[in-house]
Amino acid sequence: MSAIFQHRIPWFFVLAHGVAGLAAAAPEPLTRVEQVRSLTRDQAAQAHPVRLRGTVVYKPRGGRTFILHDGKEGVSVHVFRAKELGIWSGGRPRESESEVGAVIEIEGVTGPAGYSPVIVPTRFRRIGTGPLPEPGQLSMERLMSGSEVSQRVVVEGVVQHSMAVDDGKWAMRLMVEGHPCEVDFQVAEGFDPMATLDSRVRVRGFCSPVFNLRSEFTRLRLNAWGKEDVTVVEPPRADPFAEARLPLNGLMHYSKTPDRFHRKVTTGVVTFVLPGRFFFLQEGNTGLLVESAATDLAVGDRLEVAGFVENIRGIASLSEALTRRLGPAPTPPHVAVTAKELLLPEIAGRVEPVVASDHFGRLVEIRGLLRQTERRSSEGLWSLLVESDGEVFRAQMPAPMVRYQPPWKVGSVLSIRGVCELEFTPRKPGQRLRRHRPPPLPGLDQQRRQQHLVPLRIAGGLPAGGHLHDRVFR
Repeated sequence: MSAIFQHRIPWFFVLAHGVAGLAAAAPEPLTRVEQVRSLTRDQAAQAHPVRLRGTVVYKPRGGRTFILHDGKEGVSVHVFRAKELGIWSGGRPRESESEVGAVIEIEGVTGPAGYSPVIVPTRFRRIGTGPLPEPGQLSMERLMSGSEVSQRVVVEGVVQHSMAVDDGKWAMRLMVEGHPCEVDFQVAEGFDPMATLDSRVRVRGFCSPVFNLRSEFTRLRLNAWGKEDVTVVEPPRADPFAEARLPLNGLMHYSKTPDRFHRKVTTGVVTFVLPGRFFFLQEGNTGLLVESAATDLAVGDRLEVAGFVENIRGIASLSEALTRRLGPAPTPPHVAVTAKELLLPEIAGRVEPVVASDHFGRLVEIRGLLRQTERRSSEGLWSLLVESDGEVFRAQMPAPMVRYQPPWKVGSVLSIRGVCELEFTPRKPGQRLRRHRPPPLPGLDQQRRQQHLVPLRIAGGLPAGGHLHDRVFR
């Protein structure tokens, strides 16, 4: 039985029991949205009867759901769920019966949905037309609590991502008071990504939190209709490269000016590039990961880069980056390192320790004993289990580099060269290498020693033969 039906059947039985109980005991129906929203998910699954009046304030394209507002609060109505459960008795209503602005009378029962209580209607009818509620400007604490689901709100922040998505829709990501906020627009018409990126905007929409498989809030998201829900407060800078240049390792250092969420500018030499997706820069002994749609870059290019600073990997990187080529430059040399040097970087300071130097984004070389090879066809790569300095890590390389069985034999000693990516956590860092150009494939000699450039990832703190949770960076 699929996970979907395993999830749905218990609710169906509870709902059927609740409907039967409704006929026998005739409990008083809930008549205010506040009463529905006050239920827990378990309580909502008991299929409490609902009968109320309200205005349709939001309805996505497709009409499977809509948000109903009774003058004080809003709640989601799931018409598709009623039809799945066979309790819908309203026939085939016209689209205008539940269009935005329609005042309707609705009957149904409560349901848990994926995150918060909803109304599963048995029928509704339109009785008039009403206005939309004014959006509330709530604190970030309220927004991040997840309790404002289906409520109309307004947020203000810097646009760090803006793009068209499937079916003529639009997606935007803002930084709002230091927190990312996704906004999904039903209509893409009139949006210009170059006109909105790096601008400060005010957006009106309905809270629709992103949640996980345990129905737990994970991040903030709004649903909006179109460009009429966006007001530009500050336009983007005319020249994104007009800002002061920052060093690669100084993108998130202390500054008295709270201007962290606009694009920052830095410079460096390209050491690895995957066109249209990302590349690495290096300047001196410092490296940086840059996500960019640029397709005309090559290893050895010296660039100016303007991008948004992110810290999701535990160390600063840039996203949505613009590039400007300054000319060719020598590629930095590979630095020979050991696994322990990568896992335990030199620390400067005792009271407030920081690393004196690290190898993130740098061209490095490391030696290790090959323990296992595995082709992961679904992921398009070869994965090598390697041991070095008593640590076990996975080295990964794109499968097209080696079409069939790789020439490396278990027990071989590999010299691995590439760009190192570190992920810092409170307890231990992880590393990975990415190749920047394919070398010739050597044969196996009598000493069982080979050399090849491969991507590498090290998970810190694992003993030899230990298990490794493998995350593939896409």
